[in-house]
Amino acid sequence: SISTVCLHLLLYNLRSIMMPFVLSGFLVLALEPTVDLLHRLLAGLAPPFRLYCCCRRQQRQSGDIDEPEAAESSWDAVACVDGGEDEASQPLLPKESDAEADGASDFSEGLCRFLAVSLTVTSMFVVLFYSIGLLARGAVHMQESW
Repeated sequence: SISTVCLHLLLYNLRSIMMPFVLSGFLVLALEPTVDLLHRLLAGLAPPFRLYCCCRRQQRQSGDIDEPEAAESSWDAVACVDGGEDEASQPLLPKESDAEADGASDFSEGLCRFLAVSLTVTSMFVVLFYSIGLLARGAVHMQESW
């Protein structure tokens, strides 16, 4: 009873501080699935496995068909690899050229993520401004008809 009143007063006084956090949380939760989908498509991590939607990425086929996950799908990993070697045969410390390729891969995936976020936020603003434009046009039409 007294604690509920105190909590209510606290939340009432902090509403101007908490409102942006709540709204940004809703925004992130609403846009995250779209951003993830675009990122996977741009980075070549989802079918049709094309990097930047144009260059075909090479796929590694699993060698162990005895595993239940591998039996369902013959493709267990997607990577830009030359030979199709599995991870167990890779050296523990990568060569310098491998480290540079990993750095370039990380950079390109980061660029794809940035592009996916930019496209999603831009499309959200386009829809918002289009909706505002429709509302303004309807208001002007209503005013002229009045």
